[in-house]
Amino acid sequence: MLRGPLPTTVIQRWFDENPRIRSAGTRKQWGGHLRRLEHRYPDKRVNEYTAEDLRDFLLFEPNGTPTARAHTTIAAVRCALVSFFGWAHFVGLHPHDLTNALRRLVVLNPRPVREHLWLQPHELQAVFQACYADRCELLGQRDALAIALAVQCGLRVHELSNLCWGDLNLRNGTASILGKGEKLATVALPKNLTGLLTQWHNTATDGLGRLPNADDPVLIAFRHEGGTSFDSTRGLVAQWDTPCGINGLRTAIKKRGATIGLPQLAPHDLRRTFAGRLEDCGLPLRAIQHALRHSSVATTERYLANNPTKWRDQITNALDDLELSRRAG
Repeated sequence: MLRGPLPTTVIQRWFDENPRIRSAGTRKQWGGHLRRLEHRYPDKRVNEYTAEDLRDFLLFEPNGTPTARAHTTIAAVRCALVSFFGWAHFVGLHPHDLTNALRRLVVLNPRPVREHLWLQPHELQAVFQACYADRCELLGQRDALAIALAVQCGLRVHELSNLCWGDLNLRNGTASILGKGEKLATVALPKNLTGLLTQWHNTATDGLGRLPNADDPVLIAFRHEGGTSFDSTRGLVAQWDTPCGINGLRTAIKKRGATIGLPQLAPHDLRRTFAGRLEDCGLPLRAIQHALRHSSVATTERYLANNPTKWRDQITNALDDLELSRRAG
């Protein structure tokens, strides 16, 4: 814990006095950044940190070499430090406001924003075909299920990773999802997805040698093992009691996208595709907001702003009446 007037409660007090820091994941990550800062400078008190200390922590290793951390990681850590030391100055724990100096000393060159992908029906069909054509049948089934859950329920990648069998009610066709901000929601499962989950439940029963427990993961991890296994000719073994992590799911979805010419495919593209499909079917904005579990309708509007099919039909219909052929005589 950072040293200061409240050595055992300063970080918790920061969280408590900043209601915008609501997510348990954000609190864990930002608290970890501060603990690493303390480890870097073990003899400094809160009021003794300088902007140069924070710059060196962000951009250099302890031995003075430039950090190998990604641009986005540095930006995320800087955001936490700006928040904490801005608050520390406001409540009197630090004599100076380091936020402006930190932004000036740590300038991150903006990178082009990756263009969002919206999968069309033929692309979705191709992705599923690529999954089921995998040499490791179980791996292909798992990836197809992960993509289906994202496209048909709009689940985020951390929600996919945390999904357990106890969260599913296959008889009623619903799933209980703990989303961002620890918000619990009930999500409807389309009939074709319920059938896919039922088949996977039977496969999991065979793999576990018992019925899956409530806390057993739905989307499992795989490990490489020398030689062959009952799962695969490539030495991949299903770990039925181990969830597939967030990075594992991102890698899997990127790999499936690459097989159809979309190497940048990411889990959130599938959630955005879910929103676009709902809009294409004529659902009102409020219904889509509810399906996405957004607190603000403005967030939903941003999701749908670049839907490639949004105005396609209207534009096509408006131009269909143009006379393009040469008239006789």
